Amino acid sequence: MSSKKTLTNAAGTNEPLIARTYEYPRNNRLDNKHLAKSTSSMKMFEAMAATASVPLLFDRVRVTIDGKVRELADGTIFQCCPLSLAIDEARRLYPGRPLGVILSLGFKGGEEKFIERTIATARIAHPNLHFQRISPEDIMDIFSALETNSEKAATMEAQVKHWMLNTPRVRNLTKVTVKEAFRDGTSSLWQEGRAS
Repeated sequence: MSSKKTLTNAAGTNEPLIARTYEYPRNNRLDNKHLAKSTSSMKMFEAMAATASVPLLFDRVRVTIDGKVRELADGTIFQCCPLSLAIDEARRLYPGRPLGVILSLGFKGGEEKFIERTIATARIAHPNLHFQRISPEDIMDIFSALETNSEKAATMEAQVKHWMLNTPRVRNLTKVTVKEAFRDGTSSLWQEGRAS
């Protein structure tokens, strides 16, 4: 599991950071050509606080990474939907292994054209890639992604759950995605979908 944040470097500029809950394999030679710095040295509460630090709404979170104090904020400034970072991370963790399934969960936010370009680019090297985007746009039109009222958040959660279970296209495509994620690798069947 990883999450993205924006960190402010010594020059005062923003750059992406991936907070990992895993270590890289020792036999994996990672090149220096990566899209984001990453670390597994952060504590879970630090990563959660940083990813919730929406710029302009909350202060940045200060953490020590590799002996240096860094200021972290939510990665919205850099990339709202970090598909390219996730693909780069998978490429570095499992070099030579084809990408199988990507499940993207998100809100309506205008990043769809970037998501489509990222997936189209990934399919050049991984033509059997199965991709599903789950984005309950109609529900998110009436709720804010920044909702802090627990009753409203619970209502939003219940409506999203109902939408997931009772929208045939979403339900059926999610079943295909789960099946593809756990298949034995011998089938070349894949199906693209966007559940919204």
